[in-house]
Amino acid sequence: MISYALTTIDNEFNPFDDFIKWNQRDIELGYNTCSRVAKLFQESSELSDQENMKQFEIVLDKFVSEDPLQLYVKVSRDLT
Repeated sequence: MISYALTTIDNEFNPFDDFIKWNQRDIELGYNTCSRVAKLFQESSELSDQENMKQFEIVLDKFVSEDPLQLYVKVSRDLT
């Protein structure tokens, strides 16, 4: 299974490897990415884990495509 996250081009930390430092830096930079994504994505107990992951990926893709400054990058990690 592949997991996805967002990061910015100016955040030196990896959200998969060091989420705490990544999130602290994200907040310092004024992006508040987690809060912004949470406003767009609500996990549903009516959907399977796979369906929720797909909806999450769609939100991230939309986030990146609508970023006028092109700061955001979707990153992935294979969890299998």
